Amino acid sequence: MRAFQRFTEPIRLLCAATLLILYGCATIPENDRTAPEVQLLVTGPGIGTRTLSNPPRQTWTGPSGGQYLDLQPDTVYQFTLRVSDEGGVSGMTLTMPLQLTPIGITPGAATVEAAGVSYRIGLRGNRDEPRTTLVLSGRVRTPALAARTRQESLSFSFRVEARDFGGRSGSRENRRQLSVAASVNAR
Repeated sequence: MRAFQRFTEPIRLLCAATLLILYGCATIPENDRTAPEVQLLVTGPGIGTRTLSNPPRQTWTGPSGGQYLDLQPDTVYQFTLRVSDEGGVSGMTLTMPLQLTPIGITPGAATVEAAGVSYRIGLRGNRDEPRTTLVLSGRVRTPALAARTRQESLSFSFRVEARDFGGRSGSRENRRQLSVAASVNAR
């Protein structure tokens, strides 16, 4: 498995860099009233590949019909966060609890900071070189439960906030959020 991860890591980094270069935006429009689109792709044991988005593209079967992930303890999951806006993306933030461990976050311009009880993983766009799409990727390890911590479950949310530039006229930036309920349960 580690050999496979060592092989796929450079490919994943190259893909992320290529996407950043390819998704350019010629100009920021005078007025922009459309919020960015958000897509979070999560892949790993027990869930396969899940694509979660706002605006939603499919019906979910989680609590109250929401988007939901049931994750395994002490397991690594891969994620890719993609934010798109025709008028350029000014930034994105992915927030998750400190009990999870972010690993190998790309691109290198991304920031990872512990803030209170959460990690905030962010990526900023550049008004001077706007992009229609920003991509943030990496892995996250879930906590070991029960035997070591005497905790049998952990419920939390992955929260995403995406922003655009709001247009050249100085309009207020448009924002879109995505919240995905998740849990890690001792098996």
